[in-house]
Amino acid sequence: MKPARKESRPTRGGSPTSPNNNNGQRTDLLGEALAALRAGVNVLPPKQDGTKAPDSPAWKHRQRHMADEQLVRQWYSGTSRTGIGVICGAVSGGLEMLEFEGRAVDDDLHEQFLAAAHASGLGDLVKRISRGYLEMTPSGGYHLFYRTPKPVIEKLARRPATAEELEEKPDDRFKTLIETKGEGGCAVTAPSNGSVHPSGMAWTRLRGGWDQLVTLTV
Repeated sequence: MKPARKESRPTRGGSPTSPNNNNGQRTDLLGEALAALRAGVNVLPPKQDGTKAPDSPAWKHRQRHMADEQLVRQWYSGTSRTGIGVICGAVSGGLEMLEFEGRAVDDDLHEQFLAAAHASGLGDLVKRISRGYLEMTPSGGYHLFYRTPKPVIEKLARRPATAEELEEKPDDRFKTLIETKGEGGCAVTAPSNGSVHPSGMAWTRLRGGWDQLVTLTV
């Protein structure tokens, strides 16, 4: 998880690019969705309204049942969709995501996390996870995907909202910095772009792929 934000910024609309042209990133949504599905990762398209919410009334059903290739082709063949979502948890083989929000990266919390991991002897494990699947979000944050026997949703770090943030969202008094998404969670992934995010920017995979996910053991 070493790439710095200034070295690789998200792109607006179109097909996202990667700082490493050899990482095998697909720029076609259907191809990427099928790659995830074939790796045992359940897929569900996100809404095109900037909310990043699942675009399906069958969201609860999809937390327990895999989509099939025919349905995925129906979602992405000849449509104007610009986003891919994946479902975390048991349905995707224990998929969990560790997320560093863009505001956390702005405060260098990802670097502090890496330093703490190395100090505790977990540095090599974090490297393995990031090589399995690492992407950058439109806000400049990071997603790391991996599999674990007990994927959970948990907020690991947050801070009080600033005056500017409170003016925009008065009821949102605390801002999440680092969290995991597991059972019951979902995430938008690369190469999603366009109106899926309020900024119109893209998610960009930096390393790995769905067929390279690391599996953690307890």
